[in-house]
Amino acid sequence: ICYTHFVVYARSHIAEQTTPAILSFGEAAAKLRVTDVAFADGDLDETEIGGNITWDAPTVTEPINLYTAYLAQTTANDAPSAVLGTTPLGTDVEVVAPDRSLGAFAYIAVRTSSSSVEQRTPATLLVFDEIASVSNITFVDKDLDETDLGGLLSWLPPERDVVTTAYLVYLARDASGTLKSQIDEDIPNHGNTFLNVPPDTPLDQ
Repeated sequence: ICYTHFVVYARSHIAEQTTPAILSFGEAAAKLRVTDVAFADGDLDETEIGGNITWDAPTVTEPINLYTAYLAQTTANDAPSAVLGTTPLGTDVEVVAPDRSLGAFAYIAVRTSSSSVEQRTPATLLVFDEIASVSNITFVDKDLDETDLGGLLSWLPPERDVVTTAYLVYLARDASGTLKSQIDEDIPNHGNTFLNVPPDTPLDQ
């Protein structure tokens, strides 16, 4: 026999109730599960994430002393996963440092734990990987010195830039950004998609 519910009957001095009150084991377990898991990715590189995972505490917290956040491949209980971090009861946030690789993972999962056992079924959230790369960079050098630069550098903004706060322009030794050196200050993302590179900006620094 595999039981799935608690059922409670009331009884008088002449008969037992016909229709009981019920509670499924799944409903009981859900009271120990966090709700409203949320995450906004602030790492703008593809396949990398960073930011705060938040959740609401379970309805019942008495046996719980720990939360553990994971990256998971699916929402299944036994899906392959990787630990992001643990937090004590009363702290409903896990901070994910920038540059965390998603790899083959697609979900965030949060499990509760008591002193002796971890919850089997987590609360899950599909990760939205925020990507914000500019495009169509153009530059016309108006500084006629061979070893200097100067002129207007412009670009098109990312297709989605809801979390982009600024643009940073660098000189670099190669396409990977080796030995990069910033030109001027950060450019606030208020519709600004250009930088006036000052005349006499040296190519070799």
